[in-house]
Amino acid sequence: MALRVNYNYQADFGHVNMLKNEQKLNTSLERLESGLRINSAKDDAAGLFIADQLNLVAKALEQGSRNANDGISAAQIAESTLGQIYDKLTTMYTKASQAANDTNDANARNALQQDILKLADAIQKISETTEFNGQKLLTGSFVGKTIHFGPRAEQTLSMSIQSSQTRHIGGLAEVQGTFITGDANAFSNSAPGTVGSGDSIEINGTDIMSWYRTEYGTEADAYNFAQVVNKYIDGVEAVATNKITGSAFNGTNFFEGTGLSGTTSGTVEESVDVTLDLAITGSKGSQTVSISKTLTDEDPNADLTIDEVINAINTATEKTGVVAKNDNGKIVLEDINGGNIKIKASGKLQNTAGYTNSGDESAKIHIEQLGLGIKKDTSNNELTVDASTTDESIDWHHGGIVQLLADDAFTFKGSSSSILTAFGLDSAYTTETTINPDTTKYNLDKIDVTTQKGAETAMKILNSAIKTVDKLRSSLGSIQQNLQTIIDNNDFSATQTREAESRIRNVDFAKEMAEFTKQQTLMQSGISMLAQAKQLPQMVLQLLR
Repeated sequence: MALRVNYNYQADFGHVNMLKNEQKLNTSLERLESGLRINSAKDDAAGLFIADQLNLVAKALEQGSRNANDGISAAQIAESTLGQIYDKLTTMYTKASQAANDTNDANARNALQQDILKLADAIQKISETTEFNGQKLLTGSFVGKTIHFGPRAEQTLSMSIQSSQTRHIGGLAEVQGTFITGDANAFSNSAPGTVGSGDSIEINGTDIMSWYRTEYGTEADAYNFAQVVNKYIDGVEAVATNKITGSAFNGTNFFEGTGLSGTTSGTVEESVDVTLDLAITGSKGSQTVSISKTLTDEDPNADLTIDEVINAINTATEKTGVVAKNDNGKIVLEDINGGNIKIKASGKLQNTAGYTNSGDESAKIHIEQLGLGIKKDTSNNELTVDASTTDESIDWHHGGIVQLLADDAFTFKGSSSSILTAFGLDSAYTTETTINPDTTKYNLDKIDVTTQKGAETAMKILNSAIKTVDKLRSSLGSIQQNLQTIIDNNDFSATQTREAESRIRNVDFAKEMAEFTKQQTLMQSGISMLAQAKQLPQMVLQLLR
């Protein structure tokens, strides 16, 4: 054993170890005092980075949950308000249904109209004032709003709430033709259009012409077309109408006669009856109505009143389905089902038994003075009747139009403009076109129940509006469910992330206490051994005695 006085290795070694133990003891004390395993970057640089990133993710998840809760709050406010609007719409629908009943007079319908207007005004005010955190929810401005719910920039949900203002709901998708009214071409002397084997009309991609040909043959009729659509196509309603408003009625000299005399039992007669027979055909059937006038030599030109024509036509309404009305001196013909209206006119001299006509008796019936736009292919639209024969008959035809209505968009296409025109549809749709709901022509602001037809249209508008509000409420319900799912997932993820961070950042007290005890013991033993090591050089003195 070498003994040296100038350098005490054991003391120096003990001192170094004691410093190390002191450092570890201090670190352990810091951890036990703070509860953190990592108190500075030197404790665990990589661990500090990971823990900080996990902390950032957890904070973002927690804020995302708060953001989603705000979205739920906005959706709940909007959904609750839409519930109020729904209640008002159903009340409006009930009143429109009441107004559609013809037991109501004009005063009753006007009162219902005022009630409906007040309810519509309430809906408008509700839509304008509903807001969340300063943002309007039901005016159409709350569209494409972003709900950020996660730690990544792309973790977003788009939230939109459609407008519920009166001018924005109640829209109907529509395809409709146009009537020719009060014109020389209102009635055509050509036959109705025909449906060929190659003709097609598609609604939502389904050709309905095969069904039409099977059930109704090849003659185009708006009423029959509407029946096929309503039977086979879901979501689209077809309504056929056929209404003709003629030009001004002029019954002056409607009947014109010459040589109106004859004999019966040796007596010379100075008059003769001239009859106009109109064969009226509508969607219900056909009926011949007669309009007669007595002509005399003294007054060979007889006038005809508009009421005489209207009354004659209306006597056959039950069988024909055609109704005639007086519209300020104009004859209006309407098929109550919307089918084709056909008129066949013929004139004759009305003879009685034993009556002998003189050879030159004749009469003319001036058809154009009905004002219906009936024109023959001759310059004078008249029937000439002589004593021996009834004049030729003339046939005219006026097709109805079809209105297609739907709450939602639908596609429409005809194989040719001619087949579309044959059914009174817009001839422009020869390529597939998506027909979207029109909120300009149809909306709550356009409701007018002061007429029966207006009330029926109002019911369709309100039905569409109710469906729109229901869809809005459903979409808001889905948004709330999605956001709640996001919140639940965020809360779970945040908990797990915090746990992962805690395992890295926070101290395990049991383990650290064991480490502290170890270092404390080493520190105490180190101090003791350092004192012993310092005594070793004194052994040299034993050699020097």
